[in-house]
Amino acid sequence: MKFTLKLIILILFYSTAFAQSFTQTQLDSIYYLYLRTMNYPVDPKLLQTLSIDSIDTKCGFGLINQVVINIDQFSPTQQALIKTLSQRPERDTSFITPSGYFRVHYNLSGTEAPKYDLNELAIALDSSYNFEVNYLGYLPPPSDKGEGGDDKYDVYIVNRGSHGSGDYGYTQFEEEVSPGKYTSFMVIDNDYLGYYSEGIDGARVTVAHEFHHAIQAGSYIWREQDRYFYELSSTAMEEFVFDHVNDYYAYMDDYFRNTIRTFSANNGYNLAIWNIFLKEQFGFDILRRQWEMMPQMRALDAINKSIEEQNSSINLVFNKFGIWTYFTNYRTRSGKYFSEADKYPLVRPLLNPIPNFTPPSMLIKSESKAVANNFINIVNKSEALPDTIVAIVTNSDYVNGISNSSKSFQYDYKLFNYDTAGSVKLTNTYHSIFSTESPAFWITTEIINNYLINEGYSSMPKGDFAFPSPFNYGKHSFIYIPANPGLFPIADLNIYSSSMELVYSASTNIFKQPNGQTMVKWNGKNNNNNKLASGVYLYITKSDNNTTTGKLVIFNE
Repeated sequence: MKFTLKLIILILFYSTAFAQSFTQTQLDSIYYLYLRTMNYPVDPKLLQTLSIDSIDTKCGFGLINQVVINIDQFSPTQQALIKTLSQRPERDTSFITPSGYFRVHYNLSGTEAPKYDLNELAIALDSSYNFEVNYLGYLPPPSDKGEGGDDKYDVYIVNRGSHGSGDYGYTQFEEEVSPGKYTSFMVIDNDYLGYYSEGIDGARVTVAHEFHHAIQAGSYIWREQDRYFYELSSTAMEEFVFDHVNDYYAYMDDYFRNTIRTFSANNGYNLAIWNIFLKEQFGFDILRRQWEMMPQMRALDAINKSIEEQNSSINLVFNKFGIWTYFTNYRTRSGKYFSEADKYPLVRPLLNPIPNFTPPSMLIKSESKAVANNFINIVNKSEALPDTIVAIVTNSDYVNGISNSSKSFQYDYKLFNYDTAGSVKLTNTYHSIFSTESPAFWITTEIINNYLINEGYSSMPKGDFAFPSPFNYGKHSFIYIPANPGLFPIADLNIYSSSMELVYSASTNIFKQPNGQTMVKWNGKNNNNNKLASGVYLYITKSDNNTTTGKLVIFNE
């Protein structure tokens, strides 16, 4: 059954909240890029005129559905062609996979016929479903109510490379079953000749990748602003389902050369290692938990909250991710960090050429985007055997990573060959000081001669004060309140209004911040889980005979 005008109208009716607004130039660029992605011949000179010189070569998912959802913004002529190209491909035969989850549509002969073993494809499809839904616990995509012949999930095999689109395949939305959630079908290539992963291996990673897109947008949410997170999750899923293929290697170099780029500005294909890292740190459940939170919040919010639920912080975790990305290639440590690290590229240092340390001190003034790792490499050639000092400076400000991703934040890194006030001792030879205006989201690790020396140092000063203060419900998730542990790491937390009315009371776990400060965290809400009015509040924490008190400010805009 074809992708009908009725279904396009349904998408337009339900998708108002998820549509975007584009200029005419943007619409023309998106339109012609869409045509090329759909293997529709386009004059190369026209693409050059519109400054279209690149394409997402891994997956057409984001672009194709951007066009489908925003179809009403295109001209009538453009809409007519989009509707034609958005129809399900017509194939002459089909079969159901052994587990009964998928119907695969294909041509028996001709240039569109599959060139790999269809039995292996069927196994790959069922394996993807069994791993992602039955093992990991993701919700399955919604039924398409008979489109394609029955309620199985439909997969269409076509010649994706016939006009040079080069992507592995795509998942296309159909009916919107509830706001931001869609039925869909999958399109994959018929041979994967000339791809990084050819033949059946190309098909394997594609079905694992695209089926996860069907899950994401079918059972959780589609949000164009977080497109990178969809691709990040799907590309990592390829590795989890089919570990031996390693197609994600093809995209990693872009991230390793651009770790200073804010996290959300990546295309996602290059960040599969982030989810691989999180899985190694916390297990698979944290990845599913993020998708469970995605309908209510942006991707970086979901990442932050899922890490906090593990009693950790995005500061520590993102800095540790930087350490893992440093120890790759010839720096790989057997049995530590990424299991396939020897196949990964090396991170690019922040400064080129690498500066030479001239004792007694050196000051490096630089800047960082939000949610980025900066690798400051310094060489000391004054020693008989030259030293290489690497500072991994992490800015994990996920709030600005969402709302102000283009902003840069200034910081200073100072290296000394002597002890000085406020410095951190690295070795008998080296001391360092990191400083920035708002240190709450910053953390630093140092590596000397490829040995980890100082992991996860925060410049956040110790003291009996709560932060952030003021706390803003629109910007922050938790308030961190000092608490001194007694025999057990549990404290009674009481919050009072300025008139000494008790607004919150609970026992909670005490944990240690990167700077060594022991804290409890509170979401700023009363015992009925309601937000509090703007104002000054008093806090008291008590663990055995250890008590801390102070004030904090809440801003409820």
